[in-house]
Amino acid sequence: TSKLAAKIIESSAAQKSTLIFLHGLGDTGDGWASELRNVVPNHCKVICPHARQIPVTLNGGMVMPSWFNLVSLAENAPQDKAGLESACKDVKVLISEELEKGIPANKIVLGGFSMGGALALYTALAAKENTPALAGIVGLSCW
Repeated sequence: TSKLAAKIIESSAAQKSTLIFLHGLGDTGDGWASELRNVVPNHCKVICPHARQIPVTLNGGMVMPSWFNLVSLAENAPQDKAGLESACKDVKVLISEELEKGIPANKIVLGGFSMGGALALYTALAAKENTPALAGIVGLSCW
């Protein structure tokens, strides 16, 4: 998997922490980055990656930024497990890069909105193998 493109806002003071925030379906990291900068401490770097452009079955196969495919909103709809796992790996790469730069896991927060929130929760809780315990998880209006 190649690295995701991202909107990155460096900390305005010496970096001590990182917020990785995942946007919702059809959006990009640009939609959240500037607002998040206003609510994090000045020592926090903000990383808002852009999901890959993929066809989304729920939206008639339209190609759009999406972390994984959505087939339907029905409770028993089939899930795109392979797409979810691929997106999870992408997020873990971002976490690993921050760890390699010396930011400890207990100073990294992973969050997201809607589909991005679902991916953040999945990555931090269900797919926690090889993922260190993070400082926190934020899920806004997600499932």
